[in-house]
Amino acid sequence: MSNKILYPAALIGMLAFLFLIKLMYDMSVQMTRMTDQVVTMNSHMARMGEDMRGMRVSVDRMSMAFQKGSQQMEQMNPMDMMQGVVPGGRR
Repeated sequence: MSNKILYPAALIGMLAFLFLIKLMYDMSVQMTRMTDQVVTMNSHMARMGEDMRGMRVSVDRMSMAFQKGSQQMEQMNPMDMMQGVVPGGRR
């Protein structure tokens, strides 16, 4: 009677153990893939950060150019600018 129970129990135990080993292997393969994807995403994010810094520098330059232009416009006398355009004005 003990042999009738022992062999099937050992077989079931062995199959369960092999299933767990395969499951652990599959999980480690998936973790490796996810780690590689995270590394790839980090490198893309770093590149995107560099691009964003470059855009910020460009926008800052444009902003400075607009500020200088508006300061120059504020310093000019509008009446002097319009004298050549208005009829009867000085030339």
